[in-house]
Amino acid sequence: MKSEEDRKEQSDYVYKNIVQLEQKQRDDELEVLTVSVRYAEEHDNNADELEKSGMNALFRKLTALTQSEGVRLKKETPLNNLRAVVNHILTGDLSVKELRDDLTLLETAIEKSDFKLSRKTIAFEQMNENFLKSIEQQVQTVNAALDRFVNILEKEVDPR
Repeated sequence: MKSEEDRKEQSDYVYKNIVQLEQKQRDDELEVLTVSVRYAEEHDNNADELEKSGMNALFRKLTALTQSEGVRLKKETPLNNLRAVVNHILTGDLSVKELRDDLTLLETAIEKSDFKLSRKTIAFEQMNENFLKSIEQQVQTVNAALDRFVNILEKEVDPR
């Protein structure tokens, strides 16, 4: 494994090149880790030596990244979206309750219209019946008048 001084020099070199690529310094976002996998493999039973290999720092950084707020939000977003859809179905325009309420209003309106139509049908039937009776009476009156007129004519033609 390289000396602490060599690793620091290497780390600074990488840091400076990254900053040049980004064309601005990101001290709060940028951290260069030096890692020796071989050294870690050779000293995996010694905690101090494993720490020197840089693997522990790498694992801590990876753990922090996976537990960060951004990752948490990315994990929660699909569930939150699903909750929003379910909530919209339960309480929004597509909710069963809303649809049931709308159907109940329509059912009530149909029942009222049906009742009004029934009453108007009965009234129409009564008016029709009265109209037919009136016409029958007028026809009978006309027939009676016609019979009287025919009788008068017959008497004038045949006075016997």
